[in-house]
Amino acid sequence: MVINKIDPVGAPSALRRTHRSIALRALLGSPGLSRTALADQLGISPMAVSRIVRDLIETGLVEESGALHRDSGPGRRQTQLRIRDTGTYAAGIALSAYSSEISIVSAAGKPVAHRVIALTDLSDGERATAALATELNALIDELEIDRDRIVGVGVAVGANLDADNIHVTDANYLAWKPFNLVETVSSITGLPVKAENIVCALTLAEASVGAAKNCRDVVTVRIATSIGASILQHGQIVRGHSNRPGRVGHFRTGPTSLTCFCGGQDCLNCSASGWSVLARLGKIDNPAYDANAVVDYARMIDGLPRSRAPDADANDDLSAALQSAGRALSGALQILNQTVDPEAIILAGSMARFDAYVDGLKQELGETAEGNAVRDKLLVSDIRAYRAAAILVLLEKVYSPALEFEALRNSSGIAIEASDGRARQAG
Repeated sequence: MVINKIDPVGAPSALRRTHRSIALRALLGSPGLSRTALADQLGISPMAVSRIVRDLIETGLVEESGALHRDSGPGRRQTQLRIRDTGTYAAGIALSAYSSEISIVSAAGKPVAHRVIALTDLSDGERATAALATELNALIDELEIDRDRIVGVGVAVGANLDADNIHVTDANYLAWKPFNLVETVSSITGLPVKAENIVCALTLAEASVGAAKNCRDVVTVRIATSIGASILQHGQIVRGHSNRPGRVGHFRTGPTSLTCFCGGQDCLNCSASGWSVLARLGKIDNPAYDANAVVDYARMIDGLPRSRAPDADANDDLSAALQSAGRALSGALQILNQTVDPEAIILAGSMARFDAYVDGLKQELGETAEGNAVRDKLLVSDIRAYRAAAILVLLEKVYSPALEFEALRNSSGIAIEASDGRARQAG
């Protein structure tokens, strides 16, 4: 965690910021904790927790939600605590071959509003980003959300970013020119911006509010037109020398008749990706991955039926193609598990939403010790990129010592009971 620069490390103000962020993270991961349980989890005194909770109630970020009933023994019932959904908000932008979407989420990361924005041209990344930021402004105005309660905009993008996650350096198949992603969004919205590659954003969201909630060691594999991965170790994204997500789509497997955009014919993209499924189904003529057609690939995959009719043949062409692609992913997951040994392995992306794909993967894992180890850790993501984008900025601005506590408290309008029993307004 990074302590706010205005607070010297070790100063009481820095310690309070740290304790608030840890308490908020605990309540995000385990809503319904009592003050006593929170003190036990944080390892600090009940008196200190009471002060922290009072602070967080004053900001409008936390609320009391009921009482824990004691089955036996003396003592009063303990009040449960939870994140207050309307305490603050975050906005999100997701932009890739699959996603041109905007969103607003609550303080607990729950979707408040979501819009798919039809962009006719994705060839210019800066222009597409600006268009989504403009639409986001309109959505905020429409919802009449006080901008003082919006902590920022998260951007999840299907592109490679620089080491500071500010500039797009390249976008592989989308062929974008470099541009300042953060400045493009902040200049239009007037809000702080946190940017991240999509697969990394999904990993952070899943580990905070999703299927891998409270896990600190996670591998996410996103299977869409191509395949990428992200690794979370000890609660931090693992970043390589060039800050690129894991290019597991280029792991070498068996030979195929297809040619990946890396030039290989035996990589995982040629056998386990959504593009490879389209090729198996005869929906594309070119056996080489065409960067100019990636948006078309995405639309074709989205057009495939997600479920089959009850009387459909389980071995029809689509099911067979999906199962074959899923089976091809098995070896790569076992290698990742053997190398990283995560708590959870998350499947994300468009292909993970096909039951036949996941079934093929699980069948290929077999009943070996390594196969069972992967199967036991396997989770399918239920968080979409537009939500993950907004959660990014919540993690950066709320669930961290960077929380602007005084600003939120002064704008909360939450009534707090003073020591003399009379109500006053927070701040």
